[in-house]
Amino acid sequence: NTNKTSTNHVLSNMSQPINTNKTSTNHVLSNMSQPINTNKTSTNHVLSNMSQPINTNKTSTNHVLSNMSQPINTNKTSTNHVLSNMSQPINTNKTSTNHVLSNMSQPINTNKTSTNHVLSNMSQPINTNKTSTN
Repeated sequence: NTNKTSTNHVLSNMSQPINTNKTSTNHVLSNMSQPINTNKTSTNHVLSNMSQPINTNKTSTNHVLSNMSQPINTNKTSTNHVLSNMSQPINTNKTSTNHVLSNMSQPINTNKTSTNHVLSNMSQPINTNKTSTN
């Protein structure tokens, strides 16, 4: 724990996190067994093998490439591009577009101003409500 204008250089084998307050810099190079906790203005990049759904709200875009085991739930002005191997349906609400290319095992349910483009291998029907185009 350091306070007021300190700099920490930690090179290896830290077993606990670094906690710093007020104008400090952390340089951590290797073998951290606990996470680094930062607040305010962070970016998450997740590349593969998500076991839980992605939940986004208000003007978001989801590009999911493979092996999602749970559905993608998006709200308010979102676009879903799903390419392969979805095991659960895509549920979208309010001004969304679904492009589904192959191997959907469950139906696509869309509500309120949605467009569905389905190319092949649908095992269940498409159910759309209120101003939809199939």
